[in-house]
Amino acid sequence: VLLEVAVRAGLLDAVGQLDAAHGPQFLELGGEGLIDVGSVVTAHYDDEGPDDAERYLLGSIEERTGDDVHVVSPTSPMGEALMGKAVGDTVSFETPGGSQTVVITHVE
Repeated sequence: VLLEVAVRAGLLDAVGQLDAAHGPQFLELGGEGLIDVGSVVTAHYDDEGPDDAERYLLGSIEERTGDDVHVVSPTSPMGEALMGKAVGDTVSFETPGGSQTVVITHVE
């Protein structure tokens, strides 16, 4: 949480001081598996099983790391629903075809 506050407040020097004082593991905050732009999320639709899970990059097509990753814009309904969530969370979002719900099983 401190890292997120520091970044939002523009206190990048404070982030460097936190890193120096506490080591890089201290800065893995949002890191407690919280989804943010750049995260690769493994999720499956709630009406399917974990074996049907797919990987989604929350970002832009230019950032895609492989063909097995679907790109989801952070400003899309699914992207907005995933932001700030973690493994085990179930999120719902609206699509032109109706409401969809996914279960998050892994965050990278």
